[in-house]
Amino acid sequence: PHRTWRRVHAAVVILAATAILFSATRSAALAVVVGTFLFAWSALRGKGRFSMKYAAAPVIVVVLVAGFILSPAGANLRHRIDQWQSDLGGPRLGMWKECPGLLAKHPIFGEGPDVFAGEFRKVQSAELSRRFPDFYNETPHNALLDAACAQGFPGALIFIGLFAVAWRAGWNADFRQNPIRTGLNAALLGILVSSMFASLTLVTSLYLWMAAGLAVALTPRTASPGEWRIPRLALAVPALALLIPA
Repeated sequence: PHRTWRRVHAAVVILAATAILFSATRSAALAVVVGTFLFAWSALRGKGRFSMKYAAAPVIVVVLVAGFILSPAGANLRHRIDQWQSDLGGPRLGMWKECPGLLAKHPIFGEGPDVFAGEFRKVQSAELSRRFPDFYNETPHNALLDAACAQGFPGALIFIGLFAVAWRAGWNADFRQNPIRTGLNAALLGILVSSMFASLTLVTSLYLWMAAGLAVALTPRTASPGEWRIPRLALAVPALALLIPA
């Protein structure tokens, strides 16, 4: 609530959005737009001038971003958009189509972390190699596929379950009563959108798990106490698994 910290956070938002635009990363820009509209929609569901103010601000930001893209300063981003239109999906789309072959080889435990480039070459088709001879598939460029390939189908289920638990905990949060929870909803949606076009790194994984944890912790308790109760034996299994790397 302190005014100084609110200004600091506002400056961080402006700098981060500016960095995303100048980087010309299409997935990150799309994530910002999608998260912005979700935040605005959640704010508009409330009543009063307070909600309208917070709903109008992100819409104005999107309009300013659109003006930047159309201006001479947005030439780099427009070039990236033209690339996407000229070759829909590019090498990534072809790689995604051939990833099931890699999943079939290691469906339970996956091939392991940071070995996708070498393992994918074993299943990569000659057609994909001819179309993109100089493209290096270092990762699946998709967090869900990355989890499935590296950790097997259990890893993919954990990735899906993380978003499901976080959203189930408070998807319909009221903006006036819990504005931070509304912002976390938008943040999680933005992370989900961007992660469909990029693999998670250590930093992005940290932000994802932190946002999901905050989303659950900041949700008002409206359910019965026994609804989320989990047997201790079921909790002991992941606890022991996490004890090994710890």
